[in-house]
Amino acid sequence: MTVTPSLRERRRQMLRDEIIQAAQNLIAEKGHILMSMDELAARVGISKPTLYSYFDTKDALIVAAATRKLQQVLDVLGEEPSGQTPLQRLVLALKVIIQNQIDMQALTLRPWTPELFAFLCEHRRPTRSWTRLIWRL
Repeated sequence: MTVTPSLRERRRQMLRDEIIQAAQNLIAEKGHILMSMDELAARVGISKPTLYSYFDTKDALIVAAATRKLQQVLDVLGEEPSGQTPLQRLVLALKVIIQNQIDMQALTLRPWTPELFAFLCEHRRPTRSWTRLIWRL
């Protein structure tokens, strides 16, 4: 039997998702270094202490935002190759990445600067996602 999350848990998850989305937009606009937690809290319409109750640090938020983006690509690719060639899977992954850039109105790879990539490589979660992505291509 599946347990349905309580209304409070669903609201908490919705706010967490909104925070991550706003962070992704700010990272696309300014880069991860210039994104401030003050500006993020204001954009979401919450207090800074509330923001920190969801993410202990700016670093944790950046990792969560990057991991979510990688998971979107993984979700489209699925678990199994489904008869596609590696080239077809790579093209599909690139389409998802480009569509993401269009959706964010940021047709630039700025969010994935070398500095951000190096930062994310220091964290286990995004690294595991990249590894899974590579093996699915």
